Amino acid sequence: MERIALFGGMFDPVHNGHLYAAQCAIEALSLDRVIFIPARVPPHKAGCHVAGEHRAKMLRLAIDGEARYAMSEYELLQQGISYSYRTAEHFAAVYPAAKLYFLIGDEAYNLLHTWKNPERIRQVAEFAVVTRENTPPPEDAVYVHVPAVDISSTTVRRFLADRKAIDQLVPKKVAAYIENHRLYQ
Repeated sequence: MERIALFGGMFDPVHNGHLYAAQCAIEALSLDRVIFIPARVPPHKAGCHVAGEHRAKMLRLAIDGEARYAMSEYELLQQGISYSYRTAEHFAAVYPAAKLYFLIGDEAYNLLHTWKNPERIRQVAEFAVVTRENTPPPEDAVYVHVPAVDISSTTVRRFLADRKAIDQLVPKKVAAYIENHRLYQ
């Protein structure tokens, strides 16, 4: 049985912390694949700093050559808000024989009660909670420990605003894409 993690987010921009979390999930859960899914209109965030087209291209560049990484534009192609339960149900229909995990950070998991229809995600996938702490996982999820990596998309954007180098924060191809397209200025 194929084991797949769905990894949604803004990826605004994708950074090395995202890739490290995906690699830790592959190792912890014996995954065959991680599917990165950039959100179109997230229900819990104010919006994106760059268009979905750019975020998708940066993701493709970031995962290029990684056999167990894939990227889906499923949410980018939908109309309206990107509700995670719809995404989970979509991939459950696409991969009916697979064991699906829904990769989520511990902060987001603690706010799951504010999500629309989180129980529908549980019906088709198991939550895999990414945390930097050595805390036991919740009873209704599995735990993926990621050693502390102090990188966020906000940090990358702040570095860019301050005209600092981002070479250590994002893959080289992503840094070049941001520079070439004059993003986050």
